[in-house]
Amino acid sequence: MNTMKKLPLLIPVLLLVFAACKKEQGNVINPFANSNVTEVGSSPLVIPANATGALYTQIGVNYFYSGGVLDSATGANATAWFGNIYNPVFAGQVIINGDTLVDSVSYPWGGYNPREYGPNILSNAVTWSVSGNTTDSIPAFTHTDNTPFPVITGLSIPATIRSGTGITIRYHVTGAYDYIYYWLDGGEQPGKNDITFTGDSLNTASFSPVQIEQVIGTGNLFINVYVGKLVPYTVAGKTFYFVKESDYQLSTTII
Repeated sequence: MNTMKKLPLLIPVLLLVFAACKKEQGNVINPFANSNVTEVGSSPLVIPANATGALYTQIGVNYFYSGGVLDSATGANATAWFGNIYNPVFAGQVIINGDTLVDSVSYPWGGYNPREYGPNILSNAVTWSVSGNTTDSIPAFTHTDNTPFPVITGLSIPATIRSGTGITIRYHVTGAYDYIYYWLDGGEQPGKNDITFTGDSLNTASFSPVQIEQVIGTGNLFINVYVGKLVPYTVAGKTFYFVKESDYQLSTTII
């Protein structure tokens, strides 16, 4: 589902102000930080087994440095699958707020895969229209999902971080949510691996020097935070899940 690679324009927002072994504006960087997150193999978001499909609306915020100043850009994305997430089926035409998603069911990656959108899906009110496919028992329906996007605030990051330093991210979530997870991306350096973590401890996530070293030696590190809410919708005896997700990405350089 979601990663920055899977969703190129979705990139997150964390408030990290680094200060070697001291507090600064409520954000703590401790070279000996203990980890309070758990490594997992992939996205921990599990759509319930009774689902006949899932329709995702995602807002992404990318934080970056421009001229030495932390700046941001916001975009939106939508995707969906029907039948089975591992073997999706055709559901006819799938439209979100008047825009038709790209049908990728016949391709190896399947589903109605990411299509980037502008501000027309940045509001909480999102109307989905599915024309359906009787052959695969996908009913036609139109539904407006008014679920608020959960929002993370209080996030930033310094331009550089010294190798061997642990990182504690502090943030605040506004709105109801069902899951939160983190993705560390080091650009797939030789001998390194991107890692996904779960954990939600008082709005903090601590990554140890060892965990960061697994992802990157030196170079550009992307720290991503995903928070989302699932809402079931039943039509013609089939249950679909509407997912509202906010994705935040910060980038820094490990030196």
